[in-house]
Amino acid sequence: MSTEGEVVLGAQHGRRATGFRFWTYPPIGWIAYLPLLVVFALPLAAILGAGSMLGAPSLIWHDQTGTKIWAGFALAVLYAELGIVGYLLDSRENPNQAVAPDAATVGSLARYVVWPLLVLTGVAVIGYFERRARTPDASLVLIGPVVVVLGVLWLRFARVRKTRLLDLVPANHQERAKKFLARRHRHAPERCATAPDPGAHAVQFVVLVALGLAYVFVWRLDRHVQVPAAVAVTLALSLAMGVWGLLRFWFRRWRLFWSAVLIVFGCWIGVTGDRPVTGLSGVCFPGEVGCPHDASFEHGPAPLELLDDTAALNAWKEALHEARPPLVVVATSGGALRAGLWTVNVLGRLEQRQPGFLRHVRLVTGASGGMVGAGFLVSALNARGRSTAALEPAWFTQIEEELAKDALTPITSALILPRTDRGTALEDVWEKNAPRLGRPFRDLLEGEKAGWLPSLVYAPMLVEDGRRLFVSNLQLDTMARTMGPLASCGEQSCQQSISALQLFACTGRGIDGIKLSTVARLNATFPWVTSAALLTTNPDRRVVDAGYYDNFGVDVATAWIHKNSAWLQQNTSGVMLIQIRDDVSQRPELESAEGPSRVHEWYSALSTPVEGFFNARGASMSFRNDQKIEVLADDPHLGGRKHFFATQLFSFRDDSPKKDKVPLEWYLDRAAIEKLKAPPAEADFEGVLDWWTAGARAVTAP
Repeated sequence: MSTEGEVVLGAQHGRRATGFRFWTYPPIGWIAYLPLLVVFALPLAAILGAGSMLGAPSLIWHDQTGTKIWAGFALAVLYAELGIVGYLLDSRENPNQAVAPDAATVGSLARYVVWPLLVLTGVAVIGYFERRARTPDASLVLIGPVVVVLGVLWLRFARVRKTRLLDLVPANHQERAKKFLARRHRHAPERCATAPDPGAHAVQFVVLVALGLAYVFVWRLDRHVQVPAAVAVTLALSLAMGVWGLLRFWFRRWRLFWSAVLIVFGCWIGVTGDRPVTGLSGVCFPGEVGCPHDASFEHGPAPLELLDDTAALNAWKEALHEARPPLVVVATSGGALRAGLWTVNVLGRLEQRQPGFLRHVRLVTGASGGMVGAGFLVSALNARGRSTAALEPAWFTQIEEELAKDALTPITSALILPRTDRGTALEDVWEKNAPRLGRPFRDLLEGEKAGWLPSLVYAPMLVEDGRRLFVSNLQLDTMARTMGPLASCGEQSCQQSISALQLFACTGRGIDGIKLSTVARLNATFPWVTSAALLTTNPDRRVVDAGYYDNFGVDVATAWIHKNSAWLQQNTSGVMLIQIRDDVSQRPELESAEGPSRVHEWYSALSTPVEGFFNARGASMSFRNDQKIEVLADDPHLGGRKHFFATQLFSFRDDSPKKDKVPLEWYLDRAAIEKLKAPPAEADFEGVLDWWTAGARAVTAP
């Protein structure tokens, strides 16, 4: 009578060789292992260009030579690990003995692993032909998959193919391994009746240890050099699939429990958590219950000085030495690096076409990437100091190149490697590319007081109540409060709501030293790409992208113009609202949108609420802003000459095929950067210049 440790390895027990059945071979046969199939499919989709909103293709098709080579090898390692995990699972659950024999050999394992690697190589070749026109040396990505496939094919056909994997285990450990696996055999799925092969599991154990050591090495290395994000991501996925395969193979009854334990542990150590805003603590909003606002200021220094609009406008006018200068307000849209580069490009081109244009800009506001670009530009103006010298094109080119550097790799690495959070990583890379962004935001105040530096207004949103958080050196209290004629208030106007709070009107530690890079990051915080930032109030509040409230910046811009309309009428020749958008949002003409297709109609009952929500969110912002501009144009203070108040839209128009369009992410290849540096439409420039000239004529007219 045999004991547990004497179970015969390789006995078929219900599994038999059925010849070639393509539905039982990987990766088609992996439909029974959904997580394995999903991880198998996602990198293939990224290779073909899917996931550009999150920057996935750029992790592979990077402009840097080394990144492409490492990405290719990292993907090959991932797919080899998927093959090993799949082999072990199929050796227990696949009824076709020919796919993954019980008694594993080097040849049988290589024959199995080569299938996913061949699919990877084929898809990489297709991706190469699609990307070769825009990605230099795109063929370098193919080196890793091809080399690994050739190595696996050699193992498949060389003399070593007949070697049992069990023979790779030292002889003095073979019997011990058999007994251990036999004892654990009872936890295998019920339909699997054979004892596991120690050789196959020994290979997987060695691979997992090697992957773990590689992950630790990369984690430590990332502190000193920038590791390609594709390497970090594929290592993490390889380890995750190895652990998942372990749970599925050995913990039939408890695998969901242990999976939940691992997820909870990851959340507990902060893998998924949001991080406090850099340098801030104990923030208290004015009037908030539990936050004293008397002379003691127990929660930090007193609220900071905020610049009165009238004083700032008078200083601006005096600095220009013009009787009635034209005033410009800029509203720039969100859109990650694409919007940032387009913003710098448009403002630079306007300065070249109308010298001194930037000195007439009094306010810049907007969302996300557009305000990142504005931060780079205004901080460069501040570093340059008060000067009337012409701004050369090379000066703007330098800013564009600083901004265009890769910020996606540090974000992705921070997500995978527990060194810092993604938001801080984004701040760090901006400060590395442009050290002036590491200076306190309040450093801009002196230039604003003197009138030669535009004022920045960042307006990220608070998740808990949907209010905005104004970060600006200007006093914007009246813009943050809505007054209205409530019947219960009699003849006086009553406060109806508070739509925004001002950070610099709060008490708290570190507010006076908050960096420009931190403020720009708060304004561009889109969770999942970068973690939400915790504002350490009582209770804590989460700060996210300004685009949740208004992705175009027009709401703040029109409110500021309306607030100061009386001064603007008396002291300027006109007001121009420049709208900079990284895409064509809404066209003036009515376009009939396509209805649901026949297939879409089958599931439209499920998709309609979601589609309606997202379409309404984007369209309502645009339509609402257009209505605000129309109302502003009817303001009696902005009357006078025709088009005293006007607006001009500068939209980035990308007419390339879908696969070549500039993506929405924090890394752009050189081809995309050059597109964003191209001049806007000539008609847009002519509209601004004609308005500028008409204002000058109106001032000099008798």
